[in-house]
Amino acid sequence: MSEVTALIENHQKQLEEIKGLLEIAERPRFKALLQNEHSRIKSLILNLMPQDHDESDDDNDAHENNDEDRKTLFTPLNRFTYSQNLERIKFTVVLDNIQDAPTENIELNLKKQLIDLQVHDFNGKNFRFLLDPTVEEIVPDQSSFVVKENSIHLSIKKKEKKHWSELRETEDTIRKKDENLPMSDVVKDFARHMYSKGDDSTKQMIEEAYTKVHGSRLA
Repeated sequence: MSEVTALIENHQKQLEEIKGLLEIAERPRFKALLQNEHSRIKSLILNLMPQDHDESDDDNDAHENNDEDRKTLFTPLNRFTYSQNLERIKFTVVLDNIQDAPTENIELNLKKQLIDLQVHDFNGKNFRFLLDPTVEEIVPDQSSFVVKENSIHLSIKKKEKKHWSELRETEDTIRKKDENLPMSDVVKDFARHMYSKGDDSTKQMIEEAYTKVHGSRLA
């Protein structure tokens, strides 16, 4: 079993535990908090599962692009450097004499976790610089590129102001992100409240659910 599969299964168990808490919750405020936590974990599962980067409205375009990719052979653009600050990450992708290529032959496709630079029909070849998926989300409509002598410069806006420790998302980076997403303090407080008010069976269920997720007893 891969680490990603194990994470998905763990999240699915968390969903079942939250459903159990929802069944015994009485106060609307805490029900809403649990529902939000349920939605957050469900989103984590969806993000871990293989899926297209395109939004649902772009499904047809996605299929067309995938068909086109299968027909087109690309030479990877492996010569590049990058630098970053908290707001942006900038790439310099090296390609000799690229300044002589027609502008319409250079295409930058961006999605929330996709950077796909393509150069078509240049010196008899197609070239590509691809990061899929990126380790963090980006803001496509605030990103850009410019062609200079022997290089293409990308300026990519980060969605969150933070340092990228890696460029691509891997099983290891997914696991680290998951470890940094503990149950909210409010949901913990709710679990404590339900524990204090519940009967013996309710207390046992809450204690088991909390211990299974966090590896420690509910303090």
